[in-house]
Amino acid sequence: MLRFATYHDIPALMHIRKICFSEEEAYSAFYFATRFTEYNTLVWVEEDTPAASLTLLDAEVVTAGRIFPIAYVYSVATLPEWRNKGIAAALSQYADEHLQTRGVEASLLVPASAELFDYYAKLGYKTKFFIAKHEAVWQENDAETLLQSRDLEVGDYFRLRKEAYSTGGYYVQWDKNALDFAIQECRFSEGLAWYLRTEELEGFLLAYPMKDNTVIIKESWLRGNLYPLALRLLQQAVGKDKQFIFYCQPSANSATSVPFAMIKCYTKTALPTLGNIPYFGLAKD
Repeated sequence: MLRFATYHDIPALMHIRKICFSEEEAYSAFYFATRFTEYNTLVWVEEDTPAASLTLLDAEVVTAGRIFPIAYVYSVATLPEWRNKGIAAALSQYADEHLQTRGVEASLLVPASAELFDYYAKLGYKTKFFIAKHEAVWQENDAETLLQSRDLEVGDYFRLRKEAYSTGGYYVQWDKNALDFAIQECRFSEGLAWYLRTEELEGFLLAYPMKDNTVIIKESWLRGNLYPLALRLLQQAVGKDKQFIFYCQPSANSATSVPFAMIKCYTKTALPTLGNIPYFGLAKD
């Protein structure tokens, strides 16, 4: 049986995420306390217990022409004993039908592994978004520039994302509730969410220290001399021995560009997806 999850299903959903994603109980409890609702998660029930789940998170794609309501398909998971029975495909089909009745014009997802791109292609998704991974380049900057930093607040985050991404003509816009969760999630994971400012420039970053001695800069906007100043501040905060990795828009014919996200359009007035589009602005959701 397929239905939307209720709060009573949370223990079963936490079990699914633990088995499928090795998710720690503390993080699951945090997620379900702050992000789960009874209208954003589908479940497939077997023997009176959820055996699979799929989450739909509302967002918008902003283009030069207009704004498109979309859904981000997240945390698709099936318990091992119920796999290879078409359950995930059934959840996806129901999600498509539900989203279309709501007037949603497309869904986006980020496959968890390279192999899943082929699987989701069979469900109608097309790979259109790419991302580039780079190691931070340390730059010497002897200029005495006053860098102010403080905890990132959701109002600044929303405003600066819009300013950062709108020049590209195509980006994912989350509402303030979603961005507030991103900030909370970063800090829960012992990461850093900073607002940065000099006399002339503003910026932000969300960074996650990892267990393998790396620091992932999940999302950032650092113009001009904010880049070396912010890296130096990060180095002071987490240690000089770390490797700093950040993700960004790939340049044309970039050797580091990799497929990142897929899209399925539901209307004839589909999003402009000709060619390969840099995937801007999917913060940790």
